[in-house]
Amino acid sequence: MQTLEHNTITTQITGVGIVQNNALSAWALFIQANSSLLLKGVFVFYLYLYLYLYGNDRW
Repeated sequence: MQTLEHNTITTQITGVGIVQNNALSAWALFIQANSSLLLKGVFVFYLYLYLYLYGNDRW
């Protein structure tokens, strides 16, 4: 599962708009289905990282 999660995040960060939305929806469903605090923490971290990088247009 670790590889699948990482690939989803990579797609979310590097993909195009529709792919990003699909990855985000998949992550939201995955987080809802899994109550692990660690996974929620990782999800929030990547979400903030994504918003930070793209919100400031640093690429």
